[in-house]
Amino acid sequence: MPMAAKRGRPRVGIVRITRLDEDGIAWGQPHDAAAPPLRLRNSAHYGEIALGARALVKHERNHEGQILRLFAPQSDHPPFLAVVRRQGRHLVGESVARGMKRVYAVAPPDGGADVTWPQLAWLVSDGLAARHRGSAQIRRLIGPADDADALARLSLAEAGLDTERTTDWSPAVRQEVAALDTEAARTEQRAVSRTNLCQLPFVTIDPADARDHDDAVCAQPLPDGGARLWVAIADVAAFVPAGSALDEAARARGQSVYLPNGVIPMLPPRLSHDLCSLKPHTERLALVADLRLDARGRVTQTRFQRATIRSIARLTYRDAQRAAESKEQRAADESKGKPKAPSDAQPGGAQPATAQPSAAQLSDALSHLWHAYRLAASAREARQPLDLNLPEIRVQLDAHGAVCGLDTPPRLEAHRLIEEFMILANQAAAKTLAEKRCALLYRVHARPDAEKWPLLAAVTKQFGVQLPSAAAVRPADFNRFLARARAAEQEALLADVILRCQAQAVYAPANIGHYGLALDAYAHFTSPIRRYSDLLVHRALIAALSLGGSEQPEEAAALSELGEALSRSERTAMVAERQCRARYAAQWARRYIGQTMTGRIAGLARGGLFVRMDELPLDGFLPMRRLPGGPFRLGENGLALVARRGRRQQSFRLGQPLSVELTDADAFSGSCLLALAA
Repeated sequence: MPMAAKRGRPRVGIVRITRLDEDGIAWGQPHDAAAPPLRLRNSAHYGEIALGARALVKHERNHEGQILRLFAPQSDHPPFLAVVRRQGRHLVGESVARGMKRVYAVAPPDGGADVTWPQLAWLVSDGLAARHRGSAQIRRLIGPADDADALARLSLAEAGLDTERTTDWSPAVRQEVAALDTEAARTEQRAVSRTNLCQLPFVTIDPADARDHDDAVCAQPLPDGGARLWVAIADVAAFVPAGSALDEAARARGQSVYLPNGVIPMLPPRLSHDLCSLKPHTERLALVADLRLDARGRVTQTRFQRATIRSIARLTYRDAQRAAESKEQRAADESKGKPKAPSDAQPGGAQPATAQPSAAQLSDALSHLWHAYRLAASAREARQPLDLNLPEIRVQLDAHGAVCGLDTPPRLEAHRLIEEFMILANQAAAKTLAEKRCALLYRVHARPDAEKWPLLAAVTKQFGVQLPSAAAVRPADFNRFLARARAAEQEALLADVILRCQAQAVYAPANIGHYGLALDAYAHFTSPIRRYSDLLVHRALIAALSLGGSEQPEEAAALSELGEALSRSERTAMVAERQCRARYAAQWARRYIGQTMTGRIAGLARGGLFVRMDELPLDGFLPMRRLPGGPFRLGENGLALVARRGRRQQSFRLGQPLSVELTDADAFSGSCLLALAA
């Protein structure tokens, strides 16, 4: 906006170069959208001027101006995300970055008359002030800032995920998906030799709100006390040929992104939610890991086969957990002499394909799964992988997409059952391919980061635990420390510290083992609907074991670069998911502004404290400027903020309980601000 002129002085202000005429003269648009553009008559003296550049201009008569100073084009300044609103005749943008709140005067975009404000946008600042505000130009509009999907849209953009790419499919992909419904495609998919396992009582066990079901499990006890375990995974390779448009789209996405308001799928919904989803009472194509466990839970035989299966039930983790608890209760009742409940099993042998399983059938199927799990759990206990029980916020949305609650679902033993079965199948896939000397992308996890070790060593010392060095520490050492912290009700906080000291698990063709799982070889096999790495392992198994079709493993020379790309896409998805949950959580927390809550210090920074609240499943930030008795500094190896005044010392330590007041919660930045309670 032009600066106001003082009497007798010409007006001076900032303009944006919007066009160059045939004479090479530049025209500049003032920040005031209603003001006409200025013809900058001396612009030819500045040589070639880039469109979008800013200029300090003296306004003259007849809508002309004289350049006093030319500034670099806005591309020299990094873009940032903001909420742009109309304020009177003008637009203002407020940045959404945590701790970087600033308001900008925003130049109207071309065609801005058709835009409904407020909007989420990428802005670029010119670094200049206009009426005590920064000024900025819209680089790209993202979408409305006031609808139910705004927070998810913002999180995707912040993570670098193009919302148009993630919500649409190319014509070539749509054409290939449509072709999957033809009789020729179905004939081709079934031309592969498959084992018919439809007689086995497979079940799927997933969260209640699961959007896809790519794994089903079944088990049978063996006479020697062991168990036979089948882990059936959707045969995505049968529908997504290497080099197809579907394959290229899946490779570019890398994996699905799960947000509270929906999923950005790696594969089109016709595949991920239908053809490749192991729905109950429906024949589906699968790649099955057939594992034999001995009485100590060790895998003694492994076989992979392409098969057809028919799940008998879709269960939630709660369903599976209740089945185990009911069996324990029945056993306790029988031991006390109570009569056994009558069975509703129906005679006649096998059930029709669409029939619901009897209670006895389902009970037996689950009982056998729990038997196999107890064996696998005993082997896990002997192996001692890292056991971090990190609660995760679950956002609850109403029918209109608005947040209506937050919780942290309990971690049930049924979660561990499925987790352990998937680990066994993933390990079996890696070992099978390694024995066949096939190139593959391993899932590798290096030892803890030595640079972060002093912080962890200082934390463990407070609990009287002396950990070995980063080069020698084993996952079992961490587990013993967490057991001691659990007794002091500090497990969740200290699990975070341990997690921050761990290396990032990645995909790589060179196998270094998986430190956290305490395994020598590991790969991702069990989720080809949502992870491209798993689809690569499926193709490698099909080729190495001659399981039919024309699948070829990925070229070894390309695996290193592909592993890096998939590791990046995984981190990108994790950032988007985490930030989106934080934004919804902050939106929900707004109703608690002004309330006093209790919590513990979960982290420390030079700018203040992070407090994990007891009443809400989220963290808030307490700025250092709000702490009495400062100034404070980070001390004790980063475990405390300390202030000294003479002989007196005041400190705030990691894990210390506090009483705080929630003073602000901003959904767009995903942050909650706190103050010490009065």
